[in-house]
Amino acid sequence: MTTLSNHKQGLDAEELSSDYLKQDGYTILSRRFKTKHGEIDIIAQHSDIIAFIEVKRRKSEVHDDPITSTQKNRIANAALQYISEHPEISNMDLRFDCILVDTNNNITHIKDAWRLES
Repeated sequence: MTTLSNHKQGLDAEELSSDYLKQDGYTILSRRFKTKHGEIDIIAQHSDIIAFIEVKRRKSEVHDDPITSTQKNRIANAALQYISEHPEISNMDLRFDCILVDTNNNITHIKDAWRLES
């Protein structure tokens, strides 16, 4: 049995996360939204909240911040572009979430994982 590539594992984690979000009442608006500034794994809506979600596959339980400040900036810039392309969401509450998927496919959804620096 061969191990999955990191890329394939990441795609599988995003698929699991999307399914989890749908079961939790979210509507998936976009997956793998790419801009020249960065990429957002999942953009989802729940009630009046738009969540920009970074998915991380984790080999073990880690207590550090799984998203670097550089990644946060790239995601934030991509989120700003998404908002500019979808003005209908500009009045909604925006949130940055993180979903951690472990090797047993257990999901931890960290809502409001970080906020934009002002």
